[in-house]
Amino acid sequence: MSQKPIGIIVNPKSGKDVRRIVSHASTITNFEKVNILKRILLGIIATGARWVVYMPDSKDLVGNAFRLIDNKDGLNVSPLNIPIVGNEKDTISATEQMVKIGVGVIITLGGDGTNRLVAKTTNNVPIVPISTGTNNIFPKFIEGTKAGLAAGISLNTIENEKDKNNLCLQAKMIQVEYNGSYDNALIDFAISSSIHLGSRALWNPENLLHLFVTQATTGAIGLTGIVGSVMPISKYDSFGAYAKLGNKKFVKAILASGSVNKVGIDSVEKIDIGIQKKLYLKQGSLWADGEKLTIINESEITVSVIKEGPRILNLKSLFKLAVRNGLLCSI
Repeated sequence: MSQKPIGIIVNPKSGKDVRRIVSHASTITNFEKVNILKRILLGIIATGARWVVYMPDSKDLVGNAFRLIDNKDGLNVSPLNIPIVGNEKDTISATEQMVKIGVGVIITLGGDGTNRLVAKTTNNVPIVPISTGTNNIFPKFIEGTKAGLAAGISLNTIENEKDKNNLCLQAKMIQVEYNGSYDNALIDFAISSSIHLGSRALWNPENLLHLFVTQATTGAIGLTGIVGSVMPISKYDSFGAYAKLGNKKFVKAILASGSVNKVGIDSVEKIDIGIQKKLYLKQGSLWADGEKLTIINESEITVSVIKEGPRILNLKSLFKLAVRNGLLCSI
């Protein structure tokens, strides 16, 4: 059996941003996250996997979950030896450390923003993204036991690049270059005329200038719904889209739970994989997956949709292979 560890990254702040105040979005409490984590760990134990490493946080969510389960099978669960800063640097540091020690798979509990930071660090380690954030498109609501079972099974089924290609979906990603810096977004990248620091969550469309998306579903909650009202795009399509906001036509989009907004657009166009779009911004702010990146002045911004995004473990394909190889019979 593979001795690679399984990594777990939990964002203790996910599901608690300003959109709970300005909309009717639900809140995922830390208590519920601990319950999900307990089920994840029990699923992992059932596969015979014995080593889990996790990102530490001030609430020690994974540690609390571990202490609440029956660990008669001897699962080793330990925090990474990294400082706790309490912001996105924790996720980046944890992912870097997990890649360094050779984890076979990373389970994430968070939103689009949490997974964006993981993808910013690595696109090679398979991930199981569980949604606990707001307006999520990238992570899904996966039952914890199922996620843990899948992660454990993957240690015995993914051994090389061919296995990863067969058992993972490599997502699209937006790549952004500005002022000599590079950043990324998994679902949407927005440019706003707003220069106010305020909340880090983008929920008001009034100052939006430009919007790029990797996928767009009609009726989706969040910025992608703007494009989805005009040009639906699947995660499997080999292109993304660019929308210039304006007032030539207006669409209705659900930008937050319980909030249907009328948004003005001038144009929406496809962007093929690898094609760069250059824009100039005199003053404003950049947003990735609904969260503020930075405020910039007098800058050229280069944006492209690339195919080298994170690898998402395909649970359906994984479980089919597990049945075919009798792995579930041996658990």
